[in-house]
Order: sequence, then structure tokens, then C-alpha cells
Amino acid sequence: QNIQALSYALEGYIMKESWKQAYEISSQLVNMPVADPDSVYRHVKVCINLGKKSEAYEVASKAYNADKKNETLIQSYVYAYSQVNGRDASINLINSFMDNASSKMKSFLYFRRSYLQRSEETQLADLRSSLTANPRNDEALFRLYEIYYSKKDYRKAQYYLKQVVAIRPNDAIVKKLNDSLTQLIK
Repeated sequence: QNIQALSYALEGYIMKESWKQAYEISSQLVNMPVADPDSVYRHVKVCINLGKKSEAYEVASKAYNADKKNETLIQSYVYAYSQVNGRDASINLINSFMDNASSKMKSFLYFRRSYLQRSEETQLADLRSSLTANPRNDEALFRLYEIYYSKKDYRKAQYYLKQVVAIRPNDAIVKKLNDSLTQLIK
């Protein structure tokens, strides 16, 4: 019943990518009488990772329609929308928020749009724009790591992964990836 304790437990499960346990807790938090915008975003993330995209969209849509000015709720909505709607519709939605967005929001929007781009060149351009808007966007940095790792450009991959480690020093999974990459480069 302790909301703060549930939130900490949820963060732990998300870090470990224990999505089923995370879902049990995020469902409780999102169904509280007044759901915190961060709880909505985390629930959307958990649902998407479990393949419950319709539920993610339903929760995000309801929360966004109740407060269309809250950036966290806009982010939840964009994330869920892009999972259940087509590429072009999702890009149009993202672009509709771009003009009036804060730097943090623009960073998120470019990051989300990068997943919808067809070419690697436009993906990289959106990720760079995301980092220009917010150099500490750990999701964009991690995505750049993934792209360069898949291309076997391990030095560039490590460059981005080390920045993620600096931003999330307590993330054991990221540290383990960095250690593995260091061994690979040697």
C-alpha cells in the first residue's frame, strides 16, 4: 500500500527487465485514484515490453486526454501511439508536438521518431538531434550504442555506452555490457 515503496520496487524490476513482476506493481500504481504521470509512463513501458500494446495505448490515451499539457503524459501517449498505429501516423503525431516542445521533450520526440525512420542515416540524424536537445538522454545514447554495436564499430559503441554508464552508474546491466565490450575491444 505504500506508494513510494511500490515505486522503488517497480524501478528495480524495470532495471532488471523483470516485466511480469513489474506489471503487477505498475498495474497497482496506475489504478490508484490519482495516478502519478511517472506511474503512467512506467506502466506503458512495462505493457509494451510484455506485448500488451493495446492496454498501454488505452492507459496512455486516458491519462493524456485528462491532462494534455503534462509532458510525461504526452510522452506516454506518443510512445504507446507509435506502438499501435502506423509509421506515417506516428511520425505525424510526433511532428505535431515538435514546434512547441521544450528541449527535454524535443529530445524524447526525436528519440521516438528515430525508431520509425526507414534508413539508418535518418535514424542517426534523429538520435543526434535528440542529444543536441538533451545531451544526457540515456535512451538515445543507448540506442546509438546498439546501432554501432550491430555494425561492429565497437569503439563508437563504447563511446556511447560509457556515457550511459556515467548517467546510470547503478545499472548493473549497462555496466555488464560495458565490461563485455571492453573485453571485446582488447
